[in-house]
Amino acid sequence: MLPILLRAGVSLGCRASCRPIALLLTCLVLASPRGADAQNSTVTPSTGTILGTVLRQPAGAPIEGARVQIGALVARSDARGAFRIEQVPAGAAELMATHVGLAPRTLWISIIAGDTVRVYVRLAERAVQLEQIVVTAAEAGNSAQGSSVSRIARDAIEHVQASSLADILQLVPGQPALNPSLAGPRQSLLRQAPTTSSRDPGPGTDAERANALGTSVVLDGVPLSNNANLQSTVTILNSGPSALPPFASTADRGIDLRQIPADQVESVEVVRGVPSARHGDLTAGAIIVTSRIGAQRPELRLRANPLTLETSSVGGWGQRDGIAAALDVNVTRSQDDARSTLDRFTRVTTGVAVSLPADALLTGSLRVRAFGVVDETRQDPDDARSQRATLSRDRGMRTDLRLRAGRPLAGSAGAAWQAEITASLNVAEQLG
Repeated sequence: MLPILLRAGVSLGCRASCRPIALLLTCLVLASPRGADAQNSTVTPSTGTILGTVLRQPAGAPIEGARVQIGALVARSDARGAFRIEQVPAGAAELMATHVGLAPRTLWISIIAGDTVRVYVRLAERAVQLEQIVVTAAEAGNSAQGSSVSRIARDAIEHVQASSLADILQLVPGQPALNPSLAGPRQSLLRQAPTTSSRDPGPGTDAERANALGTSVVLDGVPLSNNANLQSTVTILNSGPSALPPFASTADRGIDLRQIPADQVESVEVVRGVPSARHGDLTAGAIIVTSRIGAQRPELRLRANPLTLETSSVGGWGQRDGIAAALDVNVTRSQDDARSTLDRFTRVTTGVAVSLPADALLTGSLRVRAFGVVDETRQDPDDARSQRATLSRDRGMRTDLRLRAGRPLAGSAGAAWQAEITASLNVAEQLG
């Protein structure tokens, strides 16, 4: 009977002691990662995955670098055009694919939870289109000038990225559209297409010289000398009497428009034909330039392209309707050819202007401007025998004073008296 009693005792003891151990093991299994996965495996997924390929239409070639977006999820296609987007919420989703030079494409896809959707996106060719910019000059027929007038405002000047007054004149109807350039002297030509003058005598040079002389250039109400000097001529050794200097020069044939930076110009008014006599002696129209003056927010501009590096600063202080002062500085370095640094043009200009209130009994402005221009062709070390070096230096200072006084006459509605005085002192020198 003893063995039977022992087995019974062991069986009873095991049942009593194994119950808490079994509970402990169950808790450990549930707390372990495998247990957690076992519990979570019963949860229904709510997202899906998209596998796709971006192809070029109609050739079917893969497109690399295409941007594919679904809501806030973004992916890029690889060299095979493939992309993958995970964790996409189930339901209808809008897929958009874009690439530079190709038309965008939008697809609606139904996402199944826990499933993978395969899509193919085809993009068609499309030229890159920028927002349209229309720059026009306002045409005023039968104006107070007596001829047709084109007015070019400051916003139009900024659009063409002009470097000098010559570049601004390309906005005048009938003028050719050329890249802004500072290579060679620039003169005002309103009656024919050429806008640059050759340094060496050649076809069209005489016509350009004669055409520029008939146009009056008026800067801030003061005419600039654009007349030929008939009492003297430029004498060049071993050259004819009408030969041009071998260096950059407009001596005895008007002014060089490169001396007037575009960033210092507020507006330009071009009068074609023969305007009123108040603009001086002219036969081919007038170019009326108004420089920036008065209170304005200070600004610093930097313009760079393969040929030109230009920096300018303009600022004004005071009240727009009161006494105001303005200061501007322009520094420019340019070359004729991006492949060569032998031909180089350098310009430094600065100006100070003070203006009086426009609605006062006495109004006017005082402007002081100085400039320095160097146009040179350096000698090529590899061609010292046949190639010559040339140098042209222009420098000068200009002071303009304009005063105007006037008020309505007593007892006479609309009638007024006005007196105006304009004085200018211009000192310039060229060394070549």
